[in-house]
Amino acid sequence: MRTPTLKLFFFTFLLSLFLLPRITFAQVSIPADFKISERSKEIIDQINKYRKENNLPEIKISTSLCWVAYLHNEDLIHNQCDTADCTLSSWSDIDLWQGGCINQKNRNIKISRNKPKEICNYPSQGFELTFWQNTHPDTESVIKDWTSDNISRNIIINKGIWRNHEWNAIGASAIGNYVLVWFGSSIDPVHPVEISKAELNNWYYDIRKKAAAQKDSIKENQPTQKPEKVEIQDKKKKQSPEEEKKSNEKIKTNPNKDDLTAQKKQDHFLIIGTYSNEKEANALKDELIKTNYPNAGIIKSEDKFRIFLDKFATHDDAQKAKEKSSANFQGIWIFSKDKP
Repeated sequence: MRTPTLKLFFFTFLLSLFLLPRITFAQVSIPADFKISERSKEIIDQINKYRKENNLPEIKISTSLCWVAYLHNEDLIHNQCDTADCTLSSWSDIDLWQGGCINQKNRNIKISRNKPKEICNYPSQGFELTFWQNTHPDTESVIKDWTSDNISRNIIINKGIWRNHEWNAIGASAIGNYVLVWFGSSIDPVHPVEISKAELNNWYYDIRKKAAAQKDSIKENQPTQKPEKVEIQDKKKKQSPEEEKKSNEKIKTNPNKDDLTAQKKQDHFLIIGTYSNEKEANALKDELIKTNYPNAGIIKSEDKFRIFLDKFATHDDAQKAKEKSSANFQGIWIFSKDKP
């Protein structure tokens, strides 16, 4: 069976007319041994090549923006921020930074716009291009998609609303099925980043581990107060065995609100990707149905069209099917939705 290739790229440009808000999250220091992959460097090189073809100067590689791109890349992989109505520009809500969902409805652009300043004290705002597909994306297809889209192309070559901007910094990360690029107007004061020919270290795992240890340490050092013992007199009349039996039967036939909530049924969908174009989404759905997935379908949410292979009554069944399908569909995940 031919594995369909899903492509999704979302561009969020982040323009602020006001001063940056006060940062309340601790900055995530750039590791001394931080490097970027050759694949990430290739993405930047191809963007600069395209700019040169349009008589524009190259953009200098920024260590800070590469670090932000790397963290967001790992965040998307491990925490699946692109769920429900959230775009690829969303960040997870963990202890390391301010997280939240970004979509056309809420327009929480500050969450992404402030990340370079919030994470590593980069002097100005960040502007991000994102790309995802369910198979390993090659550089040529990524650049082709960005340069064929007017919004993405304009930010790369400073056209349209970007004609008065001057990019002095660029960062990229290409891990797994994601490719992310960040642009900035300020010159990065951090030392130049090195290129790694070997496999990258897992810096994301290290900072998550340190953050968890720090959180546990804070909890251990907090003084604990023993609650005062309060004796409560039970004034309820003692029931006879027959009365107690009738009372228990009444509780079973009249569940409370919490019990009803726990019994709420859900459908569990195996999602293989998201489209912003309904026509393309329907074409892939039809292709899946014609091959070996007769139950394939689409979940429409806002301006997104999520493609699912099948739906299941229990999460366990969906998990088993996910494990069987993961070889053919990288990045497959489970979306649970309350039944109407």
